[in-house]
Amino acid sequence: MQAVHLAIGNFDGIHLGHRALLQRAVENAHIRREIAAVLTFHPHPKRILKLPNAPQLIYPIHHRCYLLRKSGCDAVCVQPFDEAFAALAPEAFFDHLLRQFPTLAAVYVGEDYRFGSCCAGNIHTLEELCRRHGIEFHVCPNLKDNGEKISSTRIRKALREGSIDVANRLLGAPYHCIGWVQKHPHDVCTPLTKTIENAGENSETLFFHTHNELNPKNGSYFCTLHNQHGQQTLSVRLEDGRIRFLSSIQAVLRRGGVLSFEKSL
Repeated sequence: MQAVHLAIGNFDGIHLGHRALLQRAVENAHIRREIAAVLTFHPHPKRILKLPNAPQLIYPIHHRCYLLRKSGCDAVCVQPFDEAFAALAPEAFFDHLLRQFPTLAAVYVGEDYRFGSCCAGNIHTLEELCRRHGIEFHVCPNLKDNGEKISSTRIRKALREGSIDVANRLLGAPYHCIGWVQKHPHDVCTPLTKTIENAGENSETLFFHTHNELNPKNGSYFCTLHNQHGQQTLSVRLEDGRIRFLSSIQAVLRRGGVLSFEKSL
């Protein structure tokens, strides 16, 4: 029954703009010893609305939730987004929020936030709805990098162009993916059971298998692979979504883990 401070958005990538919004919600909630929560949507609304610019996601939904929890939020709520939900008028959408979060005390959104059928609601609509119900309303202004708004769209573009340094700067952390080390890309995600001392001397090429939708441009990259056993820096080659190791990989990391892209080679 604690009061809830709710950040709302898609939060694909959890970039610097998202982090600023989330930090504001978390700090305000925790100062008052209240709950900081996030409401995100899945699938991406543009996919359900069948818009031509529906994006590939930077991170899959399960990993997005993991990153949102790491941001300091106490709860992450995923709203299933379908045609019926998309058809809700702004007022009906807000009524839905009140039913889902009966102790809602504050709402946090970015300045471009739109909601409701045909995106009829904007920050002014939401501010008025919050005012009617005695709920605090906070708008986080867009952050800019080199004079241009930081956005998931810019990050996707940078990754498609192989500009890992740009993507990492906008994300505020290295772009990364979670997966398994495999003998070849057609294996059924079976962890390697034998010790692998050197991938370069192994008879079979080793790949890193990931379920990320969006991958950087084909090319060679410097990465860090880490899991609960340790970490190792190495070079990889991205080939149509398949990540092939170019340098030796130690046995301690044979099960895979998290592969973070540091820079292009």
